[in-house]
Amino acid sequence: MTNPKIKIKIEKPSIDKDNSTRSKKYIKLINKAVYPTLLVVGIFLIVWPFVGDILFPLQQALDTSDGYEFKTELLTPELNQDKPEIPTENTLVIPQIGISSKIFDGVDESTLDLGVWRRPNTSTPDQGGNTVLTAHRFLYRSGPNTFYHLGKIDIGDNFIVYWEGKEYDYEVIDKFQVHETQIEVEDPSDEPIITLYTCTGLDAKDRLVVKGKLINSTDTAQTNE
Repeated sequence: MTNPKIKIKIEKPSIDKDNSTRSKKYIKLINKAVYPTLLVVGIFLIVWPFVGDILFPLQQALDTSDGYEFKTELLTPELNQDKPEIPTENTLVIPQIGISSKIFDGVDESTLDLGVWRRPNTSTPDQGGNTVLTAHRFLYRSGPNTFYHLGKIDIGDNFIVYWEGKEYDYEVIDKFQVHETQIEVEDPSDEPIITLYTCTGLDAKDRLVVKGKLINSTDTAQTNE
């Protein structure tokens, strides 16, 4: 009598199956972390460009400086009393919209990433003529170095350029839009003026232009004394 052969089947653990299960778990964990992060970033990118408009009235209400950061001929001695002296760096101050920015000279548009750019081949306040200053309308690191609120300036408003240690005061005389190809806004002028401009929207095809005429400077004030 022969003994029957007993076959024992030993199943080897499936390493590939275990690895696949672990990978799926990792992917689920990553998805749980990434999706909310992307959602938050997406909401930030969409909402942030409008935050400035929402906060603007609050910023104006809390501003106790009248928007003027430095001493200026446009204020009374009492209001000038606690303000610092005029800056040594060339600076644009538009009190109505909270702009106080160093003016940069540069040869190309990369200068806009620094702040307010004096356009090449245009004049300077001390030389008279048409001084052209431009800045980005919006940057995600926006603030006093952008023209975010330039559209809120009204005709008759005053602003200041501190240039080479002297003060030049301007009054807004015009505000209008042009196409990006209408570069005649930079043309020379017989009168001492400032031209400010920025993009009107994200497509950057139109420009919002603000023009101001010189109404006073420390040079003329000293001459008249």
